[in-house]
Amino acid sequence: CVTTFIHCMIFPSFKWTLGLFRWFNSRFKFLTISHNSLIYLFAFVNIDGYNVVCTDTDSGISKHGVCFYIKHSLVYEVLENECPNTSVVYFPEYSFHILLTYRPPSYILFESIRLINYIKYFCDGKEVLVIGDFNLPSIAWDNPDRFTDINRDDRLFFECFIELGLSQYILEPTYPRSNNILDLVLSSENDRIGCVRILAPFPHCDHCPVIFNYNFDF
Repeated sequence: CVTTFIHCMIFPSFKWTLGLFRWFNSRFKFLTISHNSLIYLFAFVNIDGYNVVCTDTDSGISKHGVCFYIKHSLVYEVLENECPNTSVVYFPEYSFHILLTYRPPSYILFESIRLINYIKYFCDGKEVLVIGDFNLPSIAWDNPDRFTDINRDDRLFFECFIELGLSQYILEPTYPRSNNILDLVLSSENDRIGCVRILAPFPHCDHCPVIFNYNFDF
């Protein structure tokens, strides 16, 4: 039995990430970022040992968009999708898909439903990892007794995740200002995610970085 560890990191901001990439360069196979700024993005495109996959929007709001940094040693395909602030990558060596998204709190119902419908399509019949900043503050992932106190849009996402059989692994607040869990790690498999760590926010960043292992067994 051979186990390959895919080490992941979700960064809510580009600020301070270049030094961290260099520090973790030998450990992490891919890293993800939400709240892209196109201005920052071009400053961080060239990171030794990584390819970059980014999705920016033309909304004029600098924090919208997402980004992958993927180790050169990994074979991957970037898949097209119709959702803004969302990137999808397929790793054929592992028959494994990742969806990375940023759902701004400004999303109206139509935009939320569009993302939900795409997640349902994306997860059909695949091994998937769904990660990102979903901004679903009324879902108390660390307290099942409070699942009845969920607002309309948050409930639609929660019911989608339940319908798809996705397991959510972040059980500590990732947004200290409100003590909410906004950044999620969802997997279609119940034996892949391990060693989840929530770090303290970096300077000038209001979300916590998330580190976890994704384990492949053959």
